[in-house]
This record gives sequence, structure tokens and C-alpha cells, in this order.
Amino acid sequence: MEERNEHYAGVIGTRKRQVSSLEITVEAVSDSADDIRDADLVREIIERDAFRDELFDILDAIGKGFSATEIIWDTSEGQWRPQKFKWRDPRWFRFDDLDQETLLLRGPNGDEPLKPFGWVRHFGKAKSGIPIRGGLARGAAWAFLFKSFTMKDWAIFCEAS
Repeated sequence: MEERNEHYAGVIGTRKRQVSSLEITVEAVSDSADDIRDADLVREIIERDAFRDELFDILDAIGKGFSATEIIWDTSEGQWRPQKFKWRDPRWFRFDDLDQETLLLRGPNGDEPLKPFGWVRHFGKAKSGIPIRGGLARGAAWAFLFKSFTMKDWAIFCEAS
């Protein structure tokens, strides 16, 4: 819908740009050296040039109800640091049939749980209920469908005239 409905794309884009442009501040929990070091690490990650775009992608959950962003880790020098956050297409995922809330990665050998510490999962709750039905797109879909079919009907009418 974002690609075919300019109004919906504008509304979702405005929301995503608004949140991703907010100033982010990080404060250490205490004055201990470990807490200060941890806060510095988080600041270093969010001050990267790519972070605003990555945050914009994470906010894809506003429309779809969920988003899954893979953490690409830098393991050089014997330490683990997030190198980048890579948006992944929602079609790669599905929800567990039993609880309807556990996100599973679709794979050639069946669905599997997401690896711990490998993903940023965001659930955008525009309404209560299961995550797959929580995004703004679900409510906007009917209007989009009616508008799309009406446009198609008008195009066919114009060709026939």
C-alpha cells in the first residue's frame, strides 16, 4: 500500500520520520565505571550516520504491526559490537500458530525461532490484539482496496468509451 497509495505513504512516512528524528539521549544508570562504559557504547552506536535510517526501518512496525531487524555483529578483536542493523522483509517471518505472538523465521527446513541477541523486534500496537493485526495498515486496507478497485473500474470504463 505504501507504494500505491500516496496518502497512506505520507501518513506512515511522517510518523516514521518524526520518531526517527527525535533527539536520543543516553545516561549511565550509575557512576560505576561499567555503567559509564556501557552508556558510552550505546552512544557510539546511536551516533553513527546510519542509525537514523536503521531506526526508520525498525519503525516499519507502525504500519505492519511488527518489524524484524537483524543485528549484524562485528566480532573482530574478540569483542561483540553491533556493526549495523539490517531491515528484513516481513515476508521472511510468521507468527507461531499456538500463541500468535512468537515471531518465527521462515527457512528451507521449516520455521525456526529467532536467534537470541540477533534481532531487534518491534511491535507497533495501533490497537489491542495479536501483533499481526496491530498495525495501521490493517485498518487502512479496506479503504485502499475500495479505492484501487474503483480506479481500475474507471480505467476499464474509459477504455470502453
